[in-house]
Amino acid sequence: MPADRNSDLYDYVAELRRDGLEVCIVMDHTGSMGQVIGRARARAASLVKRIAWLVPRFRAGLVTYDDAPRLRMALTTDGEALQEAFGKLVAQGGGDWEEGVDKGIALALRQERMAWSAKAWRVIIVIGDAPPHMGDVQPLLKRIVKARNDPLYVHSVIVSTVSTHESGVDHFEAIATAGGGIHVTLGDTRRLEAELVALSFGASFRDRVQPWLDEVALLRQ
Repeated sequence: MPADRNSDLYDYVAELRRDGLEVCIVMDHTGSMGQVIGRARARAASLVKRIAWLVPRFRAGLVTYDDAPRLRMALTTDGEALQEAFGKLVAQGGGDWEEGVDKGIALALRQERMAWSAKAWRVIIVIGDAPPHMGDVQPLLKRIVKARNDPLYVHSVIVSTVSTHESGVDHFEAIATAGGGIHVTLGDTRRLEAELVALSFGASFRDRVQPWLDEVALLRQ
């Protein structure tokens, strides 16, 4: 990859290496998410390892939700621990269509539960196939905007969304827009790790990070 074309990406990664990168995955754990959870379970350790190649000061955490949220793993550098947390997930429940997306994001934003660093770049990635309850949408968007303007942190948190339903998920695009992130539709669960890696680096560099990581992987073989 020519240096002149990617100098902005190199500068950004240099900032991440200096300040740190922290990513919380917020995932629907209801019955329809079984295949996605299985894929995440298999690739969680690899996800942490690949990002840490470029950003040694990388931490990841996990929150899941149905109508209520649950903290599965506070931010950690331990990829095996994160994979173990995914391993304990059982996709079940979810009899109604709408889920507590807002409650999962609210838990992920809680400093006392996740232990976010004040100086690190912070990313929340929401993964699901069902929308939030209609009455929760506007309060959720306001909460995200408020969190992005929190003066306690050097960098604004970024919230991106991944729809695992083939036609997308209602309100996921609006959530990503409010969060300064992007919304993607996952057409193939085999793409989950690649999407999570790309989204961890933000919308601006999503299309360029993956080829770069592929090159790093080849050099490390």
